[in-house]
Amino acid sequence: KRIVELGSGLGNNLMVVSKNFPDVIIESRELSQTARNLQEVFLTKDIKNFDLDTFNLFSQENSFSFEGAVVFTSYVFSLVKCFPKNIIDALILSGAKYVINVEPIYEIQDENCNLGSKIREYISANDYNIDYYEKLLEYEASGKVRILTVERNKYGINPFFPAGLLIWEICNEN
Repeated sequence: KRIVELGSGLGNNLMVVSKNFPDVIIESRELSQTARNLQEVFLTKDIKNFDLDTFNLFSQENSFSFEGAVVFTSYVFSLVKCFPKNIIDALILSGAKYVINVEPIYEIQDENCNLGSKIREYISANDYNIDYYEKLLEYEASGKVRILTVERNKYGINPFFPAGLLIWEICNEN
């Protein structure tokens, strides 16, 4: 019934989601005021159940209320060097049910394969995240989340920065 994108940019993903799920509430969370202004102009007229608000990946103080929602990110968590612990902790407490990450995932690259090795080099050289999956496994070991899907290199136009698919369920009761 509710889909939230963190770091939604101009809202391209949200438009596709709204066309495939016309009866769900679509929520955009984006830091850039310019992007939010463009979403206000172009998305609010085309998406009937649309909510737009701010999201700051770099803030140490985040609190969300996403009761029962599916939350997704696309090329957001991978772009920050450090694991976004504050965001993950806030998501776990938010009431959200599932999180879908469409992100380049350093740790699942096959470093013995030429392409996997090149992808790891690219991620490291650009100072992108190299520990997201490893840290998420720690959350799983503590019983806070359950990782449902891990797929390598599914999407993207840059062969050295392809997004994988990581789907996880929030397990704790709030």
